[in-house]
Parts: sequence; structure tokens; C-alpha cells
Amino acid sequence: MADAEYNMVDYDETYRSFSIDVPEYFNFGYDVIDDWAQRDRNKLAMIWANQDGGEEKKFTFRDLKNLSNMAANILLKFGINKGGTGS
Repeated sequence: MADAEYNMVDYDETYRSFSIDVPEYFNFGYDVIDDWAQRDRNKLAMIWANQDGGEEKKFTFRDLKNLSNMAANILLKFGINKGGTGS
């Protein structure tokens, strides 16, 4: 494997000056996961492996979208609405 070229010269300075512009109403599940699920629903999104190495599960973007929707529906069922705190 060829040596990689790094574009970060000074980690501490990069850390101090790093910023990211996130829109006020950004929803990672909807804006990223659901978008990928719509583009390529069978694209591998995540591989989960337990610490013992004996079990592995693969999740597509469609899987993550469906699981996220299921979790949101459970919250709605118990009266926790969009923007709510759950208390």
C-alpha cells in the first residue's frame, strides 16, 4: 500500500479552527440516511460486530431508515412529538 499524503499539517490548529455549518433544522436521519436510502436502498451503510467477534450484522441505508422510522413512531405513540424533550 502506498504511503498516504496527509493534508493536515498541524492537528492542534486544525482542531482549534474547525467549524461546520449545520442548518438550524438539520435532521441527520432524514437529510442523510433517508436521502441515501432513496438513491440506493441496498447500499451498505453500517456493519455491526459484537466485541467477541462472534456476531456480525450488516445494515443497508433502507434498514437504517426503517429502524429510524420505527423508533420515531414509538416516540409518537407515547406522546413525544417533533421538537419535544420527552419529559
